[in-house]
Amino acid sequence: MNQDETLALWKQGKEVWNDWAQKMLAERKALEDKGEWDVNVAPWGEHPQNEITQKWFEDARAVFSSKETPHLFPDATSFQGWLFPSVSEWNAATFMGKARFDSATFEGNADFDSATFKGEGRFDSATFEGNADFNSAEFKGVAGFNSATFEGVAKFDSATFEHDADFDSATFNGHAWFISATFKDVAWFNSATFEHDADFDSTTFNGHAWFVSATFKDVAWFNGATFERDAEFNSVCFEKPTRFSDARFNTNASFNSAQIKQAFDLSGARFKEVPDFRQTHCEEAPLLDDVHIDSTVIKQRKSSHYPDFTVIANYRALKRLAIQGHDHKHEVEFFAEELRSKRLLVDKRWHWDWILSGIFQITSDYGRSILRPLLFWLLIVGLSATSYLLTAKQSMDKVALQCVKGEGWQWVSAIQLAIGKGLLFPGIADRTLIMQAYDCLYGDTIPTLTSAALGLQTLLSSALLFLILLGIRNRFKLK
Repeated sequence: MNQDETLALWKQGKEVWNDWAQKMLAERKALEDKGEWDVNVAPWGEHPQNEITQKWFEDARAVFSSKETPHLFPDATSFQGWLFPSVSEWNAATFMGKARFDSATFEGNADFDSATFKGEGRFDSATFEGNADFNSAEFKGVAGFNSATFEGVAKFDSATFEHDADFDSATFNGHAWFISATFKDVAWFNSATFEHDADFDSTTFNGHAWFVSATFKDVAWFNGATFERDAEFNSVCFEKPTRFSDARFNTNASFNSAQIKQAFDLSGARFKEVPDFRQTHCEEAPLLDDVHIDSTVIKQRKSSHYPDFTVIANYRALKRLAIQGHDHKHEVEFFAEELRSKRLLVDKRWHWDWILSGIFQITSDYGRSILRPLLFWLLIVGLSATSYLLTAKQSMDKVALQCVKGEGWQWVSAIQLAIGKGLLFPGIADRTLIMQAYDCLYGDTIPTLTSAALGLQTLLSSALLFLILLGIRNRFKLK
């Protein structure tokens, strides 16, 4: 039918329309039984290969709107339970009121390219036997596809959803494409099933994105996607490779209890908060290259007297994934953030755990810095040398600061002694040089205060040398 014929039949109501649709399907069945039905099945639909089949497609085609002659539906429109036997075109149509397609059946392609839904657009429990084309469609009201079934390709590229988009329990038996789509309110995909690839590349989720218990049986693409609010992938099953490279999570991201059965790519992903991968099971180690968590746990601290273990557990789960992937760099990073989180969110102020953790952070950035402990070691050497010089004996028959015994200057011996005691190791800290420094500074008797300073320097130097070696190990991924 052409557009005028389609609109004329539509105005006669659902019963007349469905009688016509059933008649067209019966004609198709008869052609199939007689062997006169001849089509080429392609990804984009069925293409007739003889005149008889071509005529059926022309008769069964429903054209409600086209880009050349767009149709306006001024009032609420209901197609609930309607049957469309072949291709139905709604391109560039405008629905001013509520548009109801609940439980409708589209036997052929359903083309809603560039359609505009000013009110609710409901397709709950609808069945799309062919391809469903909603590219560049605009849903100004709620978009409902709850429990809908898409047997062919579901195309929502560059579609805009101004309010809730409900795809809960929807089944996508063909490809599902939401490339560059925009969800300005909540996007619901809970318990949805994607039998083929699901492509959400460059999609923007301005509201919450709920994919709880969804199943992706083929490749899932979220490259460059942006999640402005909570992104919930709890208990999701990813059966084939999944990619979130360069995705942006600007609030909470949760993959709690997700099942990841093949490659999981998070390279270049950015998280404003610590993502939740607790109880996530990865059969293959995830790719974490260039993953970055922007926020600090200080910003996440709640004004509560009760300890908050959530952030700590999230970092611990990330550390487990890094260990699984032999990603030593991120293993060290997540361990450090776990310790920092524990200090800020769990440990009580001025308790020993809180103090020791703070010292560990200041002196070595939790084992990640080489420069920090080295600078502290140099500071200890300088302070020790000054202490040894101030407590040195003065010779009555020599110029000030000359050695008490032997030749040389006490300030040189003080530095020599401080460096020697700071290095600890025999060979590096030559004992003969140290004994010469003792003689130069103190002669035969070392003051009690100096002995205490020597012991303290040895203790502090031991800790700082350990931290320097730890920083080298972690920097160069030494096992």
